[in-house]
Amino acid sequence: MKRHRLLLLLIAFLSALNVFSAPKVEKKEKPEWVIDVKDSEKKIPSKSIKEGYYYKLFDNQIHVQSEADYNHFIFDIASKVGVQQASNISVTFIPDYQKLIFHDITVWRAGKPINKLKLSEIKVLPTENELSSFLYHGTYYAHIILDDIRVGDRIEYSYTLKGRNPVFSGKYSESLFFNEFVPIAHLYKRLIVDKNRKLNFKNFGNIPKVKNSADNQYQYYEWESFSVPAVEAEERMPAWESVYSRVEISEYQTWEEVVNWAMALNPVKEVNSGTLGEKVKELKQIHRGYHKEGYIEDAIRLVQDDIRYMGVEIGVYSHKANSPEKVFSQRYGDCKDKSVLLASILKSGGINASLALVNSRTGSVLNESLISPLRFDHMIVYINHKGRSYFIDPTISYQRGGLYSLYCPKYYKALVLSAGQKKLTDIPQQPVELGKITVEESFFMYPRGEGVRLQVRSVYSGNHANDMRYRFAYSGEEGMEKEFLEYYRKLYNEVELSDSISVFDNEQNNTFEIIENYDLKDVWKPVDENGQRHAFYFSAALISENFAKVNPRRKYGLGLNYPYEIKYNINFHMWAPWSIKKEHFDIKRAAYEFSSNTFSKGNIISIEYNLKTSKDHILVSELAEYRKDIPEIEKHMGLELYYSGNGIPVLTNGFVLLCTVGFACFFLLACFLCYRLYIRPSGYVISIEEQSAYQNENLGWVWGLMAIVPVFAICELIVLVINYFSAISYLRVGQLNGQTFLPMLFHLFKPLINLCNVFLGVLLFLFLVNRRTETLKYANIWGVFNILSLGIYWIDKESSLEQVSSEFRILMFLGLAILIMCLYCFKTSETIDRIFKIPYPYADKKKSYKPLKRKIPKTAELEREEEVL
Repeated sequence: MKRHRLLLLLIAFLSALNVFSAPKVEKKEKPEWVIDVKDSEKKIPSKSIKEGYYYKLFDNQIHVQSEADYNHFIFDIASKVGVQQASNISVTFIPDYQKLIFHDITVWRAGKPINKLKLSEIKVLPTENELSSFLYHGTYYAHIILDDIRVGDRIEYSYTLKGRNPVFSGKYSESLFFNEFVPIAHLYKRLIVDKNRKLNFKNFGNIPKVKNSADNQYQYYEWESFSVPAVEAEERMPAWESVYSRVEISEYQTWEEVVNWAMALNPVKEVNSGTLGEKVKELKQIHRGYHKEGYIEDAIRLVQDDIRYMGVEIGVYSHKANSPEKVFSQRYGDCKDKSVLLASILKSGGINASLALVNSRTGSVLNESLISPLRFDHMIVYINHKGRSYFIDPTISYQRGGLYSLYCPKYYKALVLSAGQKKLTDIPQQPVELGKITVEESFFMYPRGEGVRLQVRSVYSGNHANDMRYRFAYSGEEGMEKEFLEYYRKLYNEVELSDSISVFDNEQNNTFEIIENYDLKDVWKPVDENGQRHAFYFSAALISENFAKVNPRRKYGLGLNYPYEIKYNINFHMWAPWSIKKEHFDIKRAAYEFSSNTFSKGNIISIEYNLKTSKDHILVSELAEYRKDIPEIEKHMGLELYYSGNGIPVLTNGFVLLCTVGFACFFLLACFLCYRLYIRPSGYVISIEEQSAYQNENLGWVWGLMAIVPVFAICELIVLVINYFSAISYLRVGQLNGQTFLPMLFHLFKPLINLCNVFLGVLLFLFLVNRRTETLKYANIWGVFNILSLGIYWIDKESSLEQVSSEFRILMFLGLAILIMCLYCFKTSETIDRIFKIPYPYADKKKSYKPLKRKIPKTAELEREEEVL
């Protein structure tokens, strides 16, 4: 509000000045060098008329030597909209060096003229369209309000602007435009120039063929066209692309000529006196004996932050800077003033600094334009220090970080104002990695949709840190809180701040961190008639806003935010273990790179987005590919989560009951089978002599080693049971909505297969420590089930019901592989046989044994025993 009050006061002051010293508007006959141009009989089709009127005649004639521009317009009012839009006449001029001379204002009605030119009714007021940007050009407009205008009237008026900006010392440079935002039935342009003056011409867009003629003194150039359609701008066009057809004209022949003109206009000198000289001495004293980087950085901060931006660009001061001493004393200046001030301070400190001219909009295509001072709209500072080049924009406030990381906007090319400079210089672009945005949103979901707590952590670096630092300084912390709150309210409606935002500004590294906390209410929306099914919808607006949909018939390229890199992470902390299908998507194009990763772990669902632009536009030839990418990108621009009324996933009670009963039946069946396998006789015979030897043998080390198997098996059993009867199992199966019955069975029986692994592992250990019979055979069976379970896990690991216990199975499988390898490698070993094949003496006492398949040396006592048997 303070800023707006200052602007209103300044406008009031300028208006008060206008009362006493308003520029005068003259009335005269048209100049003698002007030729009469009749309007064409051609008419614009009604369907092509925009804003309710069109130009019947657009006549523009320029006399370079006389510094005069003659303009003659006729336009027809085709509708009531045209009456509203075209009943006022406004002509802009700069009275500091221009005169406005009206020749005629006539309204034609039914073929009869009505004179409307009355000087007393012309209001001359300051315009200053850029006053809100703190620029005052001394521009005025002559405004005439035409009365009694009706549909079908034809309005005709003509005037001459005489005089040019003296800052160019009489050299001519201009651009002629050949279309407007409304159609033109007849367009005519004429340029008159002395035969001894050499002009350069360059066409851009659809330009009619020029007609050349000459007499003893002047050269004449004429362009004429009919039925010129209205220009149509498109959204998000690159800044350098123009919808206008134009002819650039310039009397300048080389860039060195422009350099010499600019250096003479704005010389950079050392400062040794006055208040500025004292400040320079202070900076030198502070950094005496140290590296000069500190002196450079302090000089930059001084000009950027302590000298506010405000430009009074009247007359020659449109391109000429005020003296550095004056700028430092008044503590304000435009880009020229601040650049000359900074360059002078640096030069006084022994730094090699020069001024540089740039174009803030068309820098990337500057080489395509004709040589002229008018190609530039901004001035910055060039520094050559220790063999490295730096381009510093002194109009950027709150810029932090060291000299090596200071950001220069994407001006692309600059004309460095140093002696002998003959060409444009490329401005090195700051790596995107030095200026990026990292945003992490954490949604903490309360059970059964009772609410959501949202925490947002944003880290800005490089140019993004500069921008955010300025926004906080301008709007204040409370204002930014409201701005952020409104942003999330547009996404989630009922949102309130749960805590004040926290700001952490690291000026040394030029990072700016913001932490926000919100409470979200009623974000779970019912999606069925009985209100049992609820959904939460998330949209990645921070990413999607960078991708605009384009018309297949688009004529111009698409502008991109460049340089730009954002890393956007979203974490949903659910009230129970949750799972979604793991997805990865990425696209790499010449202009942009995008990737997304969606996955879950336990009760956290995560989405990771990465977006990076590589240039500031997408060419028209690349738009077809871009249009194909948009639908694919949109598929990954959000997430939908569902839960039932009792807080568990969306499944029917019958399915939950089926899972519970099925698991219980399978558990009992597995216990029964294991028991039957355990009491099954081994079929081995052991002698009394060997019984005594085996009983006395210490096999504790074997038991200890093999105890690892049941430990992991029991742990897996516990985790499996917990997971199987938790919400995660039902959620994962419930998220298969729309799939066939086979995938659901696949998900249902995967944990049952793992349950087999658990029981077989325990049974294997019991055989080893209690019976020790046929251990190898059961170990082989267990290995088959493990291989089957691991195969199922890797086939569908994204949505597996037992992700938590997969590590246990992998370790068990590795241990089993080592065990089987040892058994086969040492199968001829008598010790291995005793450990893994020979039963204990008390095993299977009620059953008879089959003869051993291995040969045992017979003793006399053993032969007697066999005879008895």
